[in-house]
Amino acid sequence: MGINFSKVAFTYNPQRKKERNSYVIQNVNIEVNDTNEFICVLGHTGSGKSTLIQMMNALLLPTIGEIDIDGNIVTCKKQKNLKSIRKIGV
Repeated sequence: MGINFSKVAFTYNPQRKKERNSYVIQNVNIEVNDTNEFICVLGHTGSGKSTLIQMMNALLLPTIGEIDIDGNIVTCKKQKNLKSIRKIGV
């Protein structure tokens, strides 16, 4: 399974989501397999690293696009049952 980002964008100010420069991250497509692989997220201060990681744990929901976390689809709509995604460990 793993984690798959599909055309994901995020803004902390959804009232300004039509403005291109209000997005912290935009048009992100990532595939992380669950085959014991390690990944590293690098970037300058303010480049969206923490936002990306928080989205991988469904602490933040994408403004645009969807994230598939082990078969659970996460979108911008309010969702129930995110507790299982947010738990740490197995």
